[in-house]
Amino acid sequence: MTGTTGSATDEFVEIVNPTDSAIDAGGYRVAYRSASGTTDTVLATLPLGTTIAAHGFYLLGGAGYSGAHPADQSFATGLAASAGGLGLRDASGTLVDSVGYGTATNAFVEGSAAPAPPAAAAPGKSAGRKPDGHDTDDNAADFSVLTSPTPGASNG
Repeated sequence: MTGTTGSATDEFVEIVNPTDSAIDAGGYRVAYRSASGTTDTVLATLPLGTTIAAHGFYLLGGAGYSGAHPADQSFATGLAASAGGLGLRDASGTLVDSVGYGTATNAFVEGSAAPAPPAAAAPGKSAGRKPDGHDTDDNAADFSVLTSPTPGASNG
């Protein structure tokens, strides 16, 4: 989620483990790129020892995040509302997965960009995979706008 009409920093990024086994995610980094950016801005590095349970979630909340589910970690860099990209890098720096949204043309776009969630009053709207973890390597096919964000819980 890239913010609400009341607060541009009421945003979140969620990592889901779609597998049947826990994942050691310590040292993983969540990176952001502007719409046409070529450089990663690290939003957060997951602490060593962080495990994401099978079918579990790890939630990063922006500076003004106000969701009902508490964030596991926070980030200060704001996400552009109309276009950008997020990448998940493992501890060695290898890109594990990514999404580009809106009019983004950066290297995090897989296939075609996902729709950018429109500005809305809290609790806002988000872009999400439905079902959780669905990945065809085409952001436009994998993500849709969720009218009711579900931070820390299944998208259905």
